[in-house]
Amino acid sequence: MNGSILRFWRKLNGYSLKYIADRIPNEYSGISSTSALSRLEFSKSNVSENNLTGFFKVFGLKYSPISDDAAVYFDNLCQEYIQNIFYCRDTNELIERLYQIREKIYFDSRFLTYHAILIHDQLMRNEISNKKELVQILKLLLEFQREFNALQRQIVFDSLALYYKNTDANLSFQYISEAKKQESNIYMSGLVHYHLALIAQKNSFLFEALEAVRKSKAIFDEEMAFERSLCALIEMATLESEIKQFEKANHHFSLAQMAMEQLTLDSFEDIIFNNWIWVDMRTQSYDRMLEKANYMISRYPDIPDYYFYRGWGLAHIDSEKRSAALSSVTKAVDLLAQKDHLSRLEENFKAYVHLYKMILESRASVKTIYSMFEKMLSEFKDMPSYVKAFMLEMYYEYCMTMNDQVKGNKILEELVMIR
Repeated sequence: MNGSILRFWRKLNGYSLKYIADRIPNEYSGISSTSALSRLEFSKSNVSENNLTGFFKVFGLKYSPISDDAAVYFDNLCQEYIQNIFYCRDTNELIERLYQIREKIYFDSRFLTYHAILIHDQLMRNEISNKKELVQILKLLLEFQREFNALQRQIVFDSLALYYKNTDANLSFQYISEAKKQESNIYMSGLVHYHLALIAQKNSFLFEALEAVRKSKAIFDEEMAFERSLCALIEMATLESEIKQFEKANHHFSLAQMAMEQLTLDSFEDIIFNNWIWVDMRTQSYDRMLEKANYMISRYPDIPDYYFYRGWGLAHIDSEKRSAALSSVTKAVDLLAQKDHLSRLEENFKAYVHLYKMILESRASVKTIYSMFEKMLSEFKDMPSYVKAFMLEMYYEYCMTMNDQVKGNKILEELVMIR
């Protein structure tokens, strides 16, 4: 047996080599020194059953080797887990089966895989039970990655990428790039390419993101993972919108809407329309924008986004509808105020909705509005490029309304840089 399981158990529990060596019963004197234990942990000495028995007595456990049946059963559960997340199936029952078998794999390297899967499942669900413990185990697993097989490494690197996705986009990209290098199976490859697309987008690597999402969609289609394919199609259309391939984006959003209806996946409707409407905003197709906003308000009257979109569309279609536009944007502000917790993107959205309401009200001074624009652009540096472009367009439009050509030109220069 590889000595890494000894090192994993010791570090998982936060024990030093001396702590373990001092507590190994006297009859196991062959591993009762820190140097002897260290050699075993790094497989520089042969690991015997006697060694293992003495080591695990420190943890109050009776060592027994894993049975062939337990090994096969666990390996099958691992493959089943990967397929379940690939096909968007519930993993609760499977995770429970893994939990029930955990004691049979305590003394085998599969115990590391067990922890990797539990963490990956939490991150895929976005339901972290104990953040401090999760980070501790993730970092510990990373220490062992050279001893893992390709599937184990891919799960760990994918987990790290997902964990850092919203807090450190650059580090997340490094980990997902490592996950991509691993060749384990078609299911994990499809998921990793999709995650690469999302993370590359956060880093503004838009063309790399588009290439990755196309690869993921090809895998999802080939394996008939229809819900995953729909997710990839929406991401593809969103990226095409960001790089101003508006005709392609409209086509793919339309296909996504049809797929959603055919698969009866209504939960995707807001995701589709909330991204699709930006195509109309960026192309100044205000009639289509209003049509989508009104449709979604009729379907989901408590989502603030569509009241803002309707207000923006009304104000730009007809200056005489400024009062109606203000009323709609005010409704968006009121709905946002009712939310207990906002994501980072929602915080961005809330800020420019409030700002646009102030512009429509025409009460605040020009200096105050300029100051708010500058503050938002400074604070929300991590906003998606298409959102920043919209912010700058709003800023430029306001400058022109105030006949401030000098400031308007400066904003336009910055806008051209990200367009």
